[in-house]
Amino acid sequence: MKRVWYVLLTLLWLVGISFPFFAFALAGKGELQIGDENGRHARAFLLNTEEAEGVGFVWTGMDGDCQESSLFYLLWEGEAENGRYCQCVNSDGERLSATDGSCK
Repeated sequence: MKRVWYVLLTLLWLVGISFPFFAFALAGKGELQIGDENGRHARAFLLNTEEAEGVGFVWTGMDGDCQESSLFYLLWEGEAENGRYCQCVNSDGERLSATDGSCK
């Protein structure tokens, strides 16, 4: 049981120690994005408007012919609404959108 705690503490320490690198990279570029060829990706971006300041995160994945995205804000000034969005393409190539949080 001690080893499990050591592994968890080490992982927590690694996350904590990597935070400054993430913050400097985000401040320098304004946006960080990672993804794969299957349409799944994550993006972090700086939000700096008159109404709100902070960081936004978007996680996107494919569900069949639909792309589902989850948006999360971490703000230190102002307010913004988190959300889930879906965009589907039918057989004719026409884009269909739904903002109810499901791609079904």
